[in-house]
Amino acid sequence: MLKDYAERVELSAKKHKVDIVLSTTTLAAYQALDVPLVTWPDATLQTMLKTDAYPMLNSLSAKSKDRLRLLEKRLLETASANFLPTQTGAIDALEMAPNAKVMVAPFGPNLPIKLLEDAWTLRTQSLPPSNDFLFMGVDWIRKGGDIALRAIAELGRQDREDRKPVILHVVGDCPPSQQTHPLLRFHGKLAPENTRDRSILVELLATCRALVLPTRADNYGAVVVEAAASGLPVLTSSSCGASEHVQQQGFGFVIQPSDSLQYESRQYAEGLARLGAPDYMQISHKGRLGYVEKLNYTSSVTLILREFGLLD
Repeated sequence: MLKDYAERVELSAKKHKVDIVLSTTTLAAYQALDVPLVTWPDATLQTMLKTDAYPMLNSLSAKSKDRLRLLEKRLLETASANFLPTQTGAIDALEMAPNAKVMVAPFGPNLPIKLLEDAWTLRTQSLPPSNDFLFMGVDWIRKGGDIALRAIAELGRQDREDRKPVILHVVGDCPPSQQTHPLLRFHGKLAPENTRDRSILVELLATCRALVLPTRADNYGAVVVEAAASGLPVLTSSSCGASEHVQQQGFGFVIQPSDSLQYESRQYAEGLARLGAPDYMQISHKGRLGYVEKLNYTSSVTLILREFGLLD
């Protein structure tokens, strides 16, 4: 199957006379091409096999996992270069590929750029941020939705100067039993091409105080970049690949996972409480600056093309 896929890639590259093939999966690198063949996955299988968060992979036998590792090693070695969106992902790739073939190029946002620009503009024109917080994810447990809701409840119980009610807005998935929780506003899955849904997304990204993403496992987490582009500070887990960008660019806080749900929720509540004046706007602007300078596809693709002398 992989050989057939590789032959299709080769035929397409020759037909369209391309200068480079850029693939978001390592599977395209089964055989070398006459032009540079670059892989750019969100993570290696090696990274995903290290966690128990992906049942499809964890259900494999030890022998099957070893075969996958050997196959991936061959793919990474065959590719002209392998870019990963995080340093953590690159370190795992270095276990299987030559150092010169492994580099870092962050992913940009999935949401339309114009939507994020509108959210940023609205944020700069808005009053001080509300006590509303945002959770975006399509896998409630893996993305830590339960932790986020407990953190919001804990924050509401704290003795704060601002006694306004706190609310967690949820975009994506949420168990039916939680959708009517008094501290939660469930919006479901929002499609940016739908006018009504787009308006809701812009308003949430522009007016919420922070993105709360206590993910238990996430190879990258494009929503972190979308928050940065909107000037929305981020509170996430070190299990989120993009958390390293939060730390490097300084647009939020990163929490270490804990076996104690109560302790971890309290840590997030304390982090959310810290996202206030007088540093809030500085944190917001750091996220926006990080997006403009680094966390976007234009910058990363430019980096990749220059690596192969395809741009001045």
